[in-house]
Amino acid sequence: MTTPGSRRSTWTAPRSPRRPTRPRAGSTSRCGCSYGAAASPRANSLPARARRLKTIHPEQLQLALAGQLASVYGYSFILTDIGDQPAAQIEHFHRHRAQIEERLKDAKLGQALRRLPSGDVNANRVWLTAVLAALNLSAMLCDLSPLAGASEQAPANTPLRRHAKTLRRALLCVPARITRHARVITFTLAAGYRHLAALEATWAAAYALPPP
Repeated sequence: MTTPGSRRSTWTAPRSPRRPTRPRAGSTSRCGCSYGAAASPRANSLPARARRLKTIHPEQLQLALAGQLASVYGYSFILTDIGDQPAAQIEHFHRHRAQIEERLKDAKLGQALRRLPSGDVNANRVWLTAVLAALNLSAMLCDLSPLAGASEQAPANTPLRRHAKTLRRALLCVPARITRHARVITFTLAAGYRHLAALEATWAAAYALPPP
C-alpha cells in the first residue's frame, strides 16, 4: 500500500542500511520503520497511469524527467502486524499472497465466479466447487503446456501463467472431427489451427503423468 503519508515517512526517516531481498526479478532492497496510520491523510484518487510515478521521490522524478538521472528508486510499502519475523520473511510472505489474488481474478474473469447463479446456498456451493476445480485444472495445465513458462518448455519471454480464457481458446475449445476406427480415436483439427504443436506437447505431457 502507498499513501502520501507513508511516502513522506520514508523520505524523511533516518537513513538505515538497505539489505537485499530474496532473489527475484529486478533490483530491490528493503528497510523497516515505524509508521502510525492515524498520521496518514487519505490518499487522493489518482489516474492509473500516475500511480507508479507517485512511488518515486519528487526530486528524483524531476531529475529523471529532465534527463539528468538514468535510474530512480520507487518505494512500495507493506503494512503488517507480523512483528516477530525479519523484513525479508515478511516480504517473501507478501509476494506469495499476490499469487492468490491473481488466482481469484482468474476465477472471476475466466471461470464464472463473478456471480453465483442461484438463491439456494447448496446450489451455490456446488457451483463454487466446480469453479475452483476448473481453476486448479487450469493451473495444472500451465505446468504442462509449452504455452506457459511454468512448464519450463516454453520459448523465452513466454508468460509464466496463462489465464483460463487463453487456455480455452488455444487448447480446450478447439473445433475438430472425432473418428473411431479399430479402437483408435482420431482427432482431425481444423485447417489453420495455430497451436497444434502446443496441443500435441500438452497431450503427451498429460499422458506421461503417473497415476494418482
